Amino acid sequence: MTTQETPPTPPAGRTAAHWLGVACGGHRFLVPLAQSGEIAAPSAVQPLPHAKAWVRGVTTLRGELYTVVDLLAWLGWPALADDTPGQARFVSGSGLLGVNVLWPVDQLLGLRSADSFRPAPEPVPSPVVRQVLADAQDNVWYDLDLLALCERADFLDIHQRPASTGSP
Repeated sequence: MTTQETPPTPPAGRTAAHWLGVACGGHRFLVPLAQSGEIAAPSAVQPLPHAKAWVRGVTTLRGELYTVVDLLAWLGWPALADDTPGQARFVSGSGLLGVNVLWPVDQLLGLRSADSFRPAPEPVPSPVVRQVLADAQDNVWYDLDLLALCERADFLDIHQRPASTGSP
């Protein structure tokens, strides 16, 4: 006999949270709770030579080494400024993703539930964005798929290779 766990039912009048809402570079993102990890205060980031432009460097969190990435730059959007004021936190992916990665965010926007959103008319801008949603104030939110991100070869390969010179 197999048993299946059922998620706890929220108290009457409350809905279950599905995402952690964050703001980064003027964009709003929804990070699935099952894929999100820790929220940490920013720490010193050591640059990585020969890393791609969207790799900020490495830092430690609880004694483990993490790569710090500018997700906006990886998505092909304008990168975060190096001195972005108000960069309040680092958000990590769940340890179950198998990748130690931190993402600087400007602001934590709290837990969000699916009943707070409706589909937005905008196209999905990336394969790591599951859907584009809008809230009651017509703010656009990007529902991230961190598992899909952490499985992409172009995300896992952080090494910047020199341009080919055409000679052997």
